[in-house]
Amino acid sequence: MALEAAVGRADRSRATSNAGDVVLGEAFIMEDNRVVTVELISGYLRLTMPEEIRMYGEAWDRLLWWAEAASF
Repeated sequence: MALEAAVGRADRSRATSNAGDVVLGEAFIMEDNRVVTVELISGYLRLTMPEEIRMYGEAWDRLLWWAEAASF
């Protein structure tokens, strides 16, 4: 099962993780903790390095936390 996130505007928001920054404005799909596909303006990136996948996993967790907090 893939997790997909399309979020925010890159010029206004950033999600910060211990592994680095993920710009909110990128759409990304996580597939089984092995592959992240990032949609950019000019194309797609296919990430397979564990550090990069971890960075997007942490961004996903932060987005989930924000969505759950906003639902109350």
